[in-house]
Amino acid sequence: MIDVEPSARTSAAKLTNALCPCSSTGGDDAGTARALDEAPAQSRPCPLALRLLPVALVLLLFTAFAGPTVASAAVQFLVDRSVLTVTALHVAPSESDIGDFGSGDPGSAGPLDVSISRSDLTVAIQTTGELRLWLLPVACTVERMDLSVAHASGGAAPVGSFQALSPLAVGFGGRVPLHVRGALEVANLTALHELSARIITAPELSLSVAGSVTVRAWPGLLFEGITLAKQFRLRGMGGLAARTTALHLSESYPGSEVTLEAEVEAQNPSSFELTPLGEIAFAVQTAAGSQFAAVATDGLVSMRQGALSYTLRGPILSPPEDVHEFERLSADYAAGRTSDVHAVFTSIGGVPLYSVALQGVALDAKLPGRLLHFFRDVGMHVDVNAAAIHSLAGLAGDHAHGYVGDHSHGLIEKDPTPLAELEETVYIGQLSNPLNITTTVLAVEVNVTYLGTAVGRVSVPEVSPPLVLGPFESRRSRAFPLLLKAPAATLSRMMADLLKDGEIEVGLYSALDLTFGPDRVRLPYVEELITVALENKGLAGSAAAMQLVDKLAGGQVSSSLGTTVTELGEAGQTVGETLDTTVGTLNSTLSTAASTVASTVEDALTDVGDILGDVFGGLTLSHGRGHAQAGPPQAQQSSKHSR
Repeated sequence: MIDVEPSARTSAAKLTNALCPCSSTGGDDAGTARALDEAPAQSRPCPLALRLLPVALVLLLFTAFAGPTVASAAVQFLVDRSVLTVTALHVAPSESDIGDFGSGDPGSAGPLDVSISRSDLTVAIQTTGELRLWLLPVACTVERMDLSVAHASGGAAPVGSFQALSPLAVGFGGRVPLHVRGALEVANLTALHELSARIITAPELSLSVAGSVTVRAWPGLLFEGITLAKQFRLRGMGGLAARTTALHLSESYPGSEVTLEAEVEAQNPSSFELTPLGEIAFAVQTAAGSQFAAVATDGLVSMRQGALSYTLRGPILSPPEDVHEFERLSADYAAGRTSDVHAVFTSIGGVPLYSVALQGVALDAKLPGRLLHFFRDVGMHVDVNAAAIHSLAGLAGDHAHGYVGDHSHGLIEKDPTPLAELEETVYIGQLSNPLNITTTVLAVEVNVTYLGTAVGRVSVPEVSPPLVLGPFESRRSRAFPLLLKAPAATLSRMMADLLKDGEIEVGLYSALDLTFGPDRVRLPYVEELITVALENKGLAGSAAAMQLVDKLAGGQVSSSLGTTVTELGEAGQTVGETLDTTVGTLNSTLSTAASTVASTVEDALTDVGDILGDVFGGLTLSHGRGHAQAGPPQAQQSSKHSR
């Protein structure tokens, strides 16, 4: 309804007297009426204002009695056609100046296991958005809001009632910025929990508000009981897109409870801010829903819009709810694979209403893996004198020729040769603990593959004594028995490659029984490709090894060596013949040169002898085979001296 203030009626009477002074006889309304009755109309002319007085009085009476209905309808029309947009809702615990707006009915909490006092049922709300109105002829203010708030889904019960703590000035309408501060008193805890779950997990949701508002219009008109019913869409948190960026394990002492510490990043793209939340506790679950850890935030946190980062810390359950699920999760982590986990709100310290609202709400999170290595420097000892290894060639028969040195996986998978068995010894040179906690190796099971085919198994159901490894410690392991059992051709090829090259690459599919805190867990562990070296020092490539390789290869190595020797012999014969020809040619050349030189020297000596004969006389020089002849001995002596 609309109220017309008494001052308006007084002002109308004064306006009538001012416009028509002839009607005033003493200033009161009764005198004016008598004067109008006694005086003839033609002797007392009335101004235009007096003629319009009845119309003004009718309008005044219409405004006073019929006008409020029309005016209220006009205000209601404008409110119905307004558009409400909310961009942010900042929720905080109740403040001391909110006041008491009623008791509500916390008894409708439903199945939730909660304990909350009546004084904790109110939270402060700061709303930011926009209100779009038609242009107004006068400035207006929304004086009061009493609204129920509910999730805008079919049949959703109201969460509670909202009351504004300050008026909202809308001016002359148009696009009005919306900044409303008020209090929400929760009346239905189950409805609050359902709405909170939607806010946390859904990318978008709708809220509905319904109730009454009071509007004040200039000059002093107050419109009460104007109904308001609106729905508006809001962005949800969409699960916060939480992911773990770092993971650490720690212990107080060997065998004590293992503590998990995780660095978590998240995104809040929603229209909601919850501050302050306090300390949040989560139950961490596998993808199948079994809990394996209980963690809490490190200190008080808030859930503001934008990027968020938290540190979570807490114990790993001993034992986990489902040991097998925990082992599968651990295997994915050790293999470097990312796992899906759930973080379920369990409590929020310091704000009971938040705990009620979020209890049991699950967030999907990603747990990145970390590739762990337990085995290093793996070696295998081969007994080249064992009868079993020498019998491989006979078992493989002619089939072995197609496998040794042939790297086709398809051939190995179709190996038609009979099964063969060997018992050898394998050494794990370094058994490493890649974790920051003490662990004890209690049992070892390893399946060995070569070129995709299972070839052997190490089975130690009880490591005696157990092998204790401190945080990040590596120790030389003991020797473990290796039973090789595979098609003969496959096994022949593997052993031949190992003896010839000194190492091979195999796959290890293992299961290690380890202590994890006070519990015993089985950790599946895979090394898809790891080098196994020949443990026998100096055996690789030796004559004994190559003889065995030749036998495993079905004589292919000997055949290859024979071909190589024949080729070398033929090459040597060719080189020899070439050398013989070269030497013969050289000898002939040297002989010819020697004959020529001898003839030339002999001619020169003859000429010299003739000259000396003329000089000394009687001296004759006979040429012969390298000596001169003369007459008497004295002449010979003289000839010596002359020379």
